[in-house]
Amino acid sequence: MSCDTNSTALPSASTNTVTVTGAQGPQGIQGVQGLLGPQGIQGPIGPTGSQGSVGPIGLTGSAGASSAVSVGAWTYSSTTTNVSVVAPEFRFNSNTSASVTELYINDVGMSSIDYTKLLDGLRGSVISVVLNSDKSKFWIGRVTNVVDSGTFHTLTVEHIQSYSSTILTNIFAASDQLALHVSYQNNESRIVYSAIAGSLHSGAVATMNTYTIPANLLSTDGDALEIVAVSEVSGSGANSRAMTVKINSDIMTFAVTSTANAAWLSSKILVTRKSATEVDVIGTVVAYNNTNNTSYTGDLGYFTDPSVSNLGTLTNDITFLLYTSDAATSLFYRVISIKLIKK
Repeated sequence: MSCDTNSTALPSASTNTVTVTGAQGPQGIQGVQGLLGPQGIQGPIGPTGSQGSVGPIGLTGSAGASSAVSVGAWTYSSTTTNVSVVAPEFRFNSNTSASVTELYINDVGMSSIDYTKLLDGLRGSVISVVLNSDKSKFWIGRVTNVVDSGTFHTLTVEHIQSYSSTILTNIFAASDQLALHVSYQNNESRIVYSAIAGSLHSGAVATMNTYTIPANLLSTDGDALEIVAVSEVSGSGANSRAMTVKINSDIMTFAVTSTANAAWLSSKILVTRKSATEVDVIGTVVAYNNTNNTSYTGDLGYFTDPSVSNLGTLTNDITFLLYTSDAATSLFYRVISIKLIKK
């Protein structure tokens, strides 16, 4: 059997490569976050920015606790004149808080209490006029002068501060009860009283003047009243003449200053607060004899623990006394000054 020599050969495999790109597959799942790298070096400080605008003024805070003491009470009157200031009225000469320059205060306050001597001594003090029913409402000023206007006192004042409203009638209403608080600068000295008294006398003790210490005038232990007084005695043949003081009902020992014809006597007495119910009193008296032109000094001694009512809440009386053992034709006594000395 012979082979077919005319058969066709099979083609050989192609050497060309065809690349086919398929459609993009979906995004794989995000890998876990790598570890935090070290902090970089701090950059240089940038330039200072421009200053911001000033913010708005904050609200006025409520009045702080006052170191002043309450000394009296009156009722508010919106009248701004000084005509017919009746008891127990308290008036301002302006209805604008900051424009007030004078106060008109009747000598008699609430409960018919006479505050004449207290008002006499307010010069140099800082006073707070406070609404009794709402102590956040107030007017504060400094007293630069005091004038006794008869049945009332005129106080010249400089406004310091007041409740947020500038209109007084928005702070106080007619007939509101007002409390007067008074404070003084430390180490302040001021005259609180001066008076003259004269009396005919025929031996024994003569009462000349009485000064009532207002409640809380001596407000701190160590506060004192320095009393300077002089007297003239007319008459001859005196065996002794002397002067002293009485605190309420307790009489300080008389200083006998001469045995004949002491025409002039002068004294200096210091009354010092030890506590609310205790004072110390010490003083000397100098007498001048116009017959032989000699002088005598008598020591009033140390007068401790006289009967004193509470100095913070009650009044106390200092009475000035003169003594002659003969029938002097007249006694003249003048309290030149009583000076308050604050600790």
